[in-house]
Amino acid sequence: MAWIKRNLALVISGAIALALLGFGGWYLWSAIQKNNQSDGEINQTKSEIERLLNMDPSPNTSNLANAKRELDRLTTFTAAAKRHFPVTPPRPRP
Repeated sequence: MAWIKRNLALVISGAIALALLGFGGWYLWSAIQKNNQSDGEINQTKSEIERLLNMDPSPNTSNLANAKRELDRLTTFTAAAKRHFPVTPPRPRP
């Protein structure tokens, strides 16, 4: 007990150091968990992309009709959007 009283600053510094090491360990562990979660999501997305790339879509008439219909919808939407958002005039040169 006398040693602790004489070296109180050392004991307090040691306790603070241990607390900081514990916090650092917790922070590292939580970062590793978050990294593993992100890796799982990335691997899931990669497998989904690989599955989609390896599919063999066939250009049948219903797919072509759907694509044409979507193209027509996009064209009409673009024309309507151009009416709502006119082109800004060029900036005058000083």
